Amino acid sequence: MPAKTLATATADKNGNFNGSGTVSVGGVTVTQTVSGTEQINADCTGTITYAQTINGQPGPPINIAFVVSEGGDQIDGLVTDAGSTFACKLTRTPRRHAK
Repeated sequence: MPAKTLATATADKNGNFNGSGTVSVGGVTVTQTVSGTEQINADCTGTITYAQTINGQPGPPINIAFVVSEGGDQIDGLVTDAGSTFACKLTRTPRRHAK
């Protein structure tokens, strides 16, 4: 079944993530919010565990294994939950400096 997510997420310096987006699965579109925490290893691999809501209702947790690249500006991940086929790419947005 075709699936796609378009979302944004933010992280703090303690590895806490929050995000929201739109998910389309088999042509059905829903809203999603996530909040979670990362665990990162010295070799730039790690995991994120998210709690989520789908259309405002609690959904199952999401577990992602990832690799950090591009000098810390990109995370490529794979959802590791049974039956899932989602992959993700998180890219850091350049910060704008005040003038």
